[in-house]
Amino acid sequence: MVKKFDNIIKNSCVILVCLFSTCIIPSSFAQNVSLKELDNQNVVTFYEGTLFKAILQQKISTGINNICDKVELITPADINLGETVCMPKDSKFIGKIVKLGKPEIGTNGYFQILFDTLRLPDGQNISIMARVWTKKNDYTIGGEATARSGFRPIVHNVQGMGSYIQQLPAGSREMGKDSELLPGSEVLIVLDKQLSFSVFKD
Repeated sequence: MVKKFDNIIKNSCVILVCLFSTCIIPSSFAQNVSLKELDNQNVVTFYEGTLFKAILQQKISTGINNICDKVELITPADINLGETVCMPKDSKFIGKIVKLGKPEIGTNGYFQILFDTLRLPDGQNISIMARVWTKKNDYTIGGEATARSGFRPIVHNVQGMGSYIQQLPAGSREMGKDSELLPGSEVLIVLDKQLSFSVFKD
């Protein structure tokens, strides 16, 4: 098992540097890519679980958006394997909001984004299955519980030192706030299914 894990790390290190030179990489994903070189094109395969860094092109907010609204993100740089470009700069991930909840008492607004298309700069449209990555199991953005509206005092007695009062959150929860992503935000996209496409050589 240790030997197998070492091989995964060795095979993944090049693409990790290309994709995540400034990002923290979740340990739950094994990043990998394969490349098949032909006469006039390269066939690139990114495996399920691969993460991409992309830049959001518009504001997404539970205050202004609805389910099915279009979302676009663009890769900020070429993704290379050695000297070969595996995904060109300005490739575009296109998707939509598939879940959205407005703020309510006790909970902030939330949304989830899925992607179904990768558009390369040469005009290719490639079907994909991917989503915005978050630390949550359901990959939603927002949805946190809001703070309590007040406090209640708790008296603690410490032998030899006397007593002190601690203020603990209490009462009903506050009204939730809108959750949002601003234009220019760096977003991580994770593949839910293996992705293969051809990149034509110059």
